[in-house]
Amino acid sequence: MTRATKAEKIIIDGYGSFIGANRISFVVKTDKKQVQSIPFYKVSEIVIPCGNAISSTALFWANVYSIDVLLVSPLGKPLGTFRSLKSDSYVKTRICQYEAYRNRKGAEIAKQVILGKIGAQSQILRKHDLELFESLRLPSKEQIERLDGEDADSVRLKLQTIESHYTQHYFSQVFKLFPKHLRIEQRETFGAYEPLNNLLNLAYEILTWKVFRAVTKARLEPYLGFIHSMQKDKPSLVCDLQELYRPPNRRFPNSIHKKP
Repeated sequence: MTRATKAEKIIIDGYGSFIGANRISFVVKTDKKQVQSIPFYKVSEIVIPCGNAISSTALFWANVYSIDVLLVSPLGKPLGTFRSLKSDSYVKTRICQYEAYRNRKGAEIAKQVILGKIGAQSQILRKHDLELFESLRLPSKEQIERLDGEDADSVRLKLQTIESHYTQHYFSQVFKLFPKHLRIEQRETFGAYEPLNNLLNLAYEILTWKVFRAVTKARLEPYLGFIHSMQKDKPSLVCDLQELYRPPNRRFPNSIHKKP
């Protein structure tokens, strides 16, 4: 089964489908029968799970039109993406990112990301008449902006601690909005078995993929962030920017627009 969304994303469901291409469009076939044909310029993303196939010609035109191609597991977990060799050609951009990690600019970027997340969380709490952050003894926006330390690493550690306290309170309040049979006591990622935690985990997997693609398109290094620690197989910058979009708010947090 295949379907195209309103944004003209080609999403393959199930097994046995094939994505090919002619001179003007992608052609999707199931059981050797053509079921869909979409012009290249109308497609923004191709999602193909294991058990299906895509031709080298289709990948060529996806590269020409800068179309995202995502390989996912049968359950929908992102596994990898097709990238052009030109994606790694912007050396100067990455050098500036590496330098920012060690100097004050990286610490200021980290502050603005945290403030952006807190701002978005505050809007959700206020919208649903939940207990606000102001009722707690947590560092204020002004105190976070003035946060300092011996080096950038010490500032990052302080920000991580502050962010965790804000997030714990946020989820403790938001979980109250759900029916009792779905309500949970705390947020869990690995090894979670509650439906609500697993639903959030799935949503964040999708969010990770979206932010990862945006980061690579901006020619940045996804594994060098300003808040999250550097670990093997952990896209720290993706984790950083993902924080801004975790609260379900359509409005982009205002504080991130402020120049460091």
